[in-house]
Amino acid sequence: MSPTLSVVLPNFNHARFIGEALKAITGQSLKPHEVIVIDDASTDNSVEVIQGFAMHWPFVKLVQNPKNAGVVYSCNRGIRMASGDYVLSSAADDIILPGLLEKSIALLAQYPQAGLCSTGSLLIGEHGEDKGSFHLPDISDTACFISPENAIKLLKRHGGWFMGNTTIYRRQAFLDAGGFIPELHSFSDGFISLVIALKHGVCFIPEPLAAWRRMGGGYSSQTAVNTKMALSIIDHAEHLMETVYKDIFPAEYALQCQRRLFFDFFDAWARSQRAGIAGLRTRLPSPTIVDRVFFNWMIVLRWIDYGIIKIYLFSRLRFSMQWEILKRKFKISL
Repeated sequence: MSPTLSVVLPNFNHARFIGEALKAITGQSLKPHEVIVIDDASTDNSVEVIQGFAMHWPFVKLVQNPKNAGVVYSCNRGIRMASGDYVLSSAADDIILPGLLEKSIALLAQYPQAGLCSTGSLLIGEHGEDKGSFHLPDISDTACFISPENAIKLLKRHGGWFMGNTTIYRRQAFLDAGGFIPELHSFSDGFISLVIALKHGVCFIPEPLAAWRRMGGGYSSQTAVNTKMALSIIDHAEHLMETVYKDIFPAEYALQCQRRLFFDFFDAWARSQRAGIAGLRTRLPSPTIVDRVFFNWMIVLRWIDYGIIKIYLFSRLRFSMQWEILKRKFKISL
């Protein structure tokens, strides 16, 4: 019997996007077994849009949270309710592209031991404008299965390559791994993908089969500008790798992952700072030449600051990581 697929779609006040997201899902060559839309107490006309799709597509099911509980809660609730062998947790403002479901499920059926399948992704702006492809490490030129042994080698060399908007999980592997961890916020999908990769192995398709809509108010963007939240994510991820998931994460990789996560959050924070300046420039009433020169110069200064700090952090974290590895290897204590 062919494996079944559930799609979980959390939504909060994304009425202007969710119709496009549902159209892309229902238009796939391989139809999902069910689409569970978890509306998180929206105050716009999201429910009306969702109900319209449910009338035409019986496998589209609307579930409403009685009060706003957040995206991680909604995703976990939907996946627990799902009945499919595999589950895609998509986003109401993203778009899956033709072939994502069919190609991913075909590869997972070929490698049933895999815990998930992920693909490449395009980037789009708020209004759907093309922003190119999201840069992923060069994992493979062809669709493939990556064993846990090879996954740790690739993760040490490149870092993670999992795109939350393209990842289809084997539902039981997801549940066994603990699901999305609320304290990790926007890193909850990345963390659980690491756990599953090191425990079960994963499938990968290098082709971009979804589009991630990047917006200033998006979930990951909110984390980038909230330094306190970003640091709490890093601390909690470190704690989990050293306790609950200690048997899954080799000590050397856990250290490397913590350093990389810190560096990635800094990178996202720096981008948000530049975007904020650019936003101020565009919103000035009747901008003058002086305004444009001033704000362009401020952006250049941010680029210079960013470059200097990035070089320093790269050197600092790389040295720190190598020193920690040497201390463990030779049992040095200070």
